[in-house]
Amino acid sequence: MKNCKSRLQKTIDFISEKRKIHISIHDVVGVLSKSETLKLPYNYQINDCTFCNTAKSTFAGHHLCMRFKSLSVKKCKREKELYTGKCYLGISQVVCPVIWKNELICIIYVSNMINKNEIEKFDKKILMYEKHTGISHHIMREQLNEIEKIDSFDKYIDAALMLRDVITSILNSENRKISEINTKHHIINSVINYCLQYYNTDISLHDLAKIYFIHPDYLCKLFKKEVGISFSNYVNNVRIKAAKKLLESTDKKIIDIAFEVGYTSDTYFIKKFKEIMGVSPKQYSQIYVKHINDNKK
Repeated sequence: MKNCKSRLQKTIDFISEKRKIHISIHDVVGVLSKSETLKLPYNYQINDCTFCNTAKSTFAGHHLCMRFKSLSVKKCKREKELYTGKCYLGISQVVCPVIWKNELICIIYVSNMINKNEIEKFDKKILMYEKHTGISHHIMREQLNEIEKIDSFDKYIDAALMLRDVITSILNSENRKISEINTKHHIINSVINYCLQYYNTDISLHDLAKIYFIHPDYLCKLFKKEVGISFSNYVNNVRIKAAKKLLESTDKKIIDIAFEVGYTSDTYFIKKFKEIMGVSPKQYSQIYVKHINDNKK
């Protein structure tokens, strides 16, 4: 049986239809996951668009994106008002906090937009940040076609406000209590989902803690308590699992696989692979090939 789209997801799809904007909702306390009418797939909860994923494809780029995300979350927590802004590369967004029962519940982002009159400034920014992030400005420039060109924020603000009203209306109709929400469980699930999505970048528990208003040391202890292993060990397990698939399905060099799954050193990658698998990547590849050949006989 297929999972049906929630009312919120259908509304997002309706607003986004035939547009290049990207709408995501950062669930601060876990309230969306507790309602069938508000539940969203994880790619609706992060900036999962082509341009943003390219901007996050290097360690430095990912860190900058997370820094700006944490700043926007703090601003919503502090001011509790809708605002418009830009990321460090000049991409515009409407940011709308959803306040319910005097609590910041979630934050709506309508993004992946650029003012038609600011494309020249955009070119200068991506060129300026190229040395710092290591992301080619040519690649970023090519993706300009995937970004919505706008004259004003008016209709995008209206879209954010419509979504805010949908969320608060559903919460009111369900008469949900904030005390019923397991925020701790939600945060750990969100951290796990983020790891699975961005394991090949510089994932920082400190950065993730900022966007959920939790102390990094506490998040570290909570993660180990809930998952059973430390955050760093979890990330290594995810990376090694991805490396195994590449060793089994490609002829890529060890050093290339190391970088592809998120390591900056092939020596450290080999060390972690051997710790987890008991053999080196090269030995694992040889064992896998022999296994395949034996099965063909």
